[in-house]
Amino acid sequence: YQIARGTAFFERKEIKDAVSYLRAIANVSDEANLLRIINTPARGISDKTIKSLMAQAVAGGTNVLQVMSGLATDDGRHGAGRLSLNARALAAIKRFDSLLQHWRTAVDDPEAMSLRRFVQHVLAESGLEEHYRQEKNDPDAERIANLGELVSSAQQFDEEYDHELEATALPSSAAVSVDGMGEIESGIEAGGGGLRKRLEAYLEQISLVNDVDSVDQQEGAVTLMTLHAAKGLEFPAVTIIGLEEGLLPHSQSQSDELEIEEERRLAFVGITRSQRRLMMSHVRQRTIFGQTLPVIASRFINELADDDVEQVDVSQDDPWLGEQGVSHDLDATACNGQEGDLMCCSPGQFVRHHQFGLGRIEAVRGAGRNTRVYVRFAGYGTKTLMLAHAPLERVDE
Repeated sequence: YQIARGTAFFERKEIKDAVSYLRAIANVSDEANLLRIINTPARGISDKTIKSLMAQAVAGGTNVLQVMSGLATDDGRHGAGRLSLNARALAAIKRFDSLLQHWRTAVDDPEAMSLRRFVQHVLAESGLEEHYRQEKNDPDAERIANLGELVSSAQQFDEEYDHELEATALPSSAAVSVDGMGEIESGIEAGGGGLRKRLEAYLEQISLVNDVDSVDQQEGAVTLMTLHAAKGLEFPAVTIIGLEEGLLPHSQSQSDELEIEEERRLAFVGITRSQRRLMMSHVRQRTIFGQTLPVIASRFINELADDDVEQVDVSQDDPWLGEQGVSHDLDATACNGQEGDLMCCSPGQFVRHHQFGLGRIEAVRGAGRNTRVYVRFAGYGTKTLMLAHAPLERVDE
């Protein structure tokens, strides 16, 4: 494929930063990636300090990591004086070196966590996630969403990873635990590969993806673009993916009719790019930051004339969905705090909120107008709502 007016996923800055952390953790000799992350996000290690570390490494015939580790021992007083480092810079170097050692210890821990959970830990503990969450030049939170997609890709890799290569080295007494997410995690001895082996294989896969992304013009390629980038263009065949509530229309536009109308115009742009054939798709479940949540089809699909649309359900061809899928023929019914309607608010019921989008009721407390519902929304977590005041719509199959 080729990207039109956009940047390939692994070429985006936030993804490069995250992958650099993983590469520096996996390979103690990877100085290029170490230097990329040493002050990303800013942690008080200035360019002047970095140049001093590099100069010391060259003079001593070693590398920057070993220089930092030397400064981190014995309070680093002797080395700091030789490099003319102030107390603030020395403290920042010690904190960063401690983080690296902590992650490398976790990678080789016999009680290995999942790759997805490890990536989440690195993003959070490095400050990278919070840095991009507070990014003022990213009002649509695209960068934090991309980091979430990286976490999801780590989970997918974990699920598809061939553990047979490790099975011969797996001790019979290997520990098996269940984390707070209900995810089963096997403790694998470091000698049998464990987390380090999976991390290295994951990074190798990323490199292979980048290698094959180059387009052979003679073979042709699918052109990927955003709806905004498609304006003014036409193609014989067009596929619009992700036509779901929360994506199109976007979750941040749910509470404003003017913004919903703008989203509708954007969908119209995509639909009218096709000269002969148009395919639109949506999924029943989507994985966000490693958590799989149910989703429903975009309202814009239902606004199309039935005579012009052929609906095809391919979920039965997917053995992973089974009966867990949510029917695409969803009908929303008003749900309020009147006593006669309380049955619609039982745990497990899907509801839609004008601001938070699709959610699933986890618990119901109280009665009458004091009824409270605990609803888990995709992207917003669990919200406690007063049923009498929350404009919820019941979503039925």
